Amino acid sequence: MTQGDTTTWQAKFHINPHINVREIKNLPNIRLIKDSDNNDAKAIELEVTITARTYEDARKKAIEIANKCAAFLTFKKRFLVAATLLNIHRFRPSGITMSGYGNLSVTGSIDNYDNIDLTAEPLLGIINNNEAKLSRQLSHYHRALETDDVINKIRELYQVIEDEHNNTSDFIKSHKWVRHFVSHPELNDPVMAEQALKFIGKEYLDPSQDLSKLKAEVSEMQKEAEKILEGKIPLK
Repeated sequence: MTQGDTTTWQAKFHINPHINVREIKNLPNIRLIKDSDNNDAKAIELEVTITARTYEDARKKAIEIANKCAAFLTFKKRFLVAATLLNIHRFRPSGITMSGYGNLSVTGSIDNYDNIDLTAEPLLGIINNNEAKLSRQLSHYHRALETDDVINKIRELYQVIEDEHNNTSDFIKSHKWVRHFVSHPELNDPVMAEQALKFIGKEYLDPSQDLSKLKAEVSEMQKEAEKILEGKIPLK
């Protein structure tokens, strides 16, 4: 194989925990595989077939697609599962395969989701890199659900919101101080400092004392992020 040649690679991911799904509509190169032909399946694997020059390129592309699918499915049900890269191999012209292995943990959610259509918009646009903004927002939302750290949740959820609204938005005006509060030693802006004093009682964050006070803000930000995403992604 010369440096410019590409070959076909196939990567398989196992999705945990066990899930129930009745109908799956797949793309030719991206398939969710049920463990049986029963109406309800308790296990699903994600299979990605791509062309690439090297193992590292193939692995990178497969992981990117798996992450996009996982982030999309995470929003669908607001619950995390794991998708682990089981194996990746190359199909040679002779039909002999060359195998490699890697491992990846991503999160997504399809628990009790009866029908999955990988061919429908906007997921198809996300996979084909035609929905860069939505893909970015889903990734931040996914990372917010993945972490238990209040500060990181705020940062990730605010990225979803800030990517949608400008500084004239009422929500941004009311909650921008929170993002700055968890990112800077002290708030110098008088408006944000006043908001911090009102909600927290001081103009700086002490993680040993103040994180519990920020949980209500996390809840508000999650609701706003989900409202934004619900406007773009049909839940049924």
